[in-house]
Amino acid sequence: MSRENAHQAGGFPTLQHISPRKPASRSFHSSRPNQIVAEALQLSQEAFQGVHSLTGLPWYLSIPLTASLFRLVSLPTLYFTNKSVQREQKIAPLLKGWREAYKWRARLQFPSGGTEETAKQAEAWVQSRLSLRHKMLQKSYKIMGAWSRNALQLSFLPIYILNTDAIRRMSGDERTLLSLFIKTNGKVDTSIVPLEPGLATEGFFWIPTLISPDELWILPLAFGALSVTSAWLAVGKHMKTQQRTITGLPLGPMRTKEVVLLQLSQFVMAASFLFPALIIMWDLPTAVVLYFIGSVGTQLVQRPLIRWLVGNKKPIEPLEARLPKLKGEKEA
Repeated sequence: MSRENAHQAGGFPTLQHISPRKPASRSFHSSRPNQIVAEALQLSQEAFQGVHSLTGLPWYLSIPLTASLFRLVSLPTLYFTNKSVQREQKIAPLLKGWREAYKWRARLQFPSGGTEETAKQAEAWVQSRLSLRHKMLQKSYKIMGAWSRNALQLSFLPIYILNTDAIRRMSGDERTLLSLFIKTNGKVDTSIVPLEPGLATEGFFWIPTLISPDELWILPLAFGALSVTSAWLAVGKHMKTQQRTITGLPLGPMRTKEVVLLQLSQFVMAASFLFPALIIMWDLPTAVVLYFIGSVGTQLVQRPLIRWLVGNKKPIEPLEARLPKLKGEKEA
């Protein structure tokens, strides 16, 4: 028997029988973002469980303690952003002096008595020069941009939302965020973060269990008082100053930025009044409200601590720029 016949009869495949192996294809999972969120929720649950186990405290104390620990992690970010704000305040008088100097120079380049178009050109020239000067001062004093600074200050918000969702699931609340606003049949996946038995058996003074809402509204109203105080200290007391600043600024990028920041401050103040009412309306579990109280209470303590770490340095007084005189002018 020939080798070729032996291959055909004896079971050895010929080259004609060998089919090229297809590369293994990776299946695409459209639910990958959900898996990432599920892992984050489980890490949050482990944090609550870990603090409760390590300290041996009851749940009504370990929940606000965990909230405080999460808030303390954001201290470095708050320090650097507040340090940048202090440097921004330091250069504000310098920018004011430069603005007056550029306005004086604009009067020479764009004489008065011209048309309205000339006045707009003069203002645009002042704004462009002032913007360049602002960028140079920011680089010299190592100041973050306003948008970068605000993004860093809001970087704790995703952690806050994840922790809130985790403790809500641990309390057995199966409603989705959408179902809190409108009537839907949607429920959360309880297999990601299951109900914590301790929350269902442990009470808090006048509240029978931590999965029950506060029927007397004492805790929601306490959270509301803390929330409004925190919002006022953060943005509320500065809104009048922001309004005066906007009034004194001409139309341009700087005025637009200040208007957006003022609107953000107004939104934060309105949310601090609205959120406690929503807690009462939604009948949120007591465990969730305790997390809110622990988080906002720590935030109130952080602010004076950050001010002490940053230090209160007086800003530079406005300077009067000495401009070179034109030929033929006498110095006053």
